Amino acid sequence: MSVAVTGKWFLNGADLYTTYGLILQEGKSALLTIGERKESLSFSWPEADGTEVDLSAPAFQDYNVTLKMAFLATSQADFNAKRKAFFEELTRPGSHTLTIADHATDYIVYYANSSNFRIGSKRLSGVDLVFVQFDLGLKVQNEYSVDLGTAQPVAIKTESGQVIAMQPPGTTYIVPSIYEASGGDSSDDSQFGNSIGFIGGRA
Repeated sequence: MSVAVTGKWFLNGADLYTTYGLILQEGKSALLTIGERKESLSFSWPEADGTEVDLSAPAFQDYNVTLKMAFLATSQADFNAKRKAFFEELTRPGSHTLTIADHATDYIVYYANSSNFRIGSKRLSGVDLVFVQFDLGLKVQNEYSVDLGTAQPVAIKTESGQVIAMQPPGTTYIVPSIYEASGGDSSDDSQFGNSIGFIGGRA
């Protein structure tokens, strides 16, 4: 069993099965969703037909997915320990990286909810195992790429203007949808060249 389900799914770099005894049974195709497009700025000119819509910078909502998961554990105590470790990791502050190997993709997610826990058992290779199925709800952040150019580094800044990271020049940075990139013409950004500033509330 372990050979068939290792190396497939990872949370923050940790193999879900070898670390937590977790199997992703169904729902991973929902991760391929592109979030609903946010409403663009528009204006209806009284002297012209139709509506003028600004389509120059499309933005998208984050989206929800529900994954069908299952714990495999050697005992009730082993299940309790694995469940505790998994949810402690997933509910830590900040977003988390869910890697799906056969998608060759890292998804930026955070915990939304869990439900429908069903406790049973399975017999594998002559060993009785605790088998607990449940539904795991995640919020998936849409991302976009920012071309940082080749000349100057870029600052990643919080809403208050605090610099939390620097990205070297000549790279492309994948930015969660809660951030935006801006040029470095303003005086407060001049020491960094470019900046990525915080937009605010989540979709």
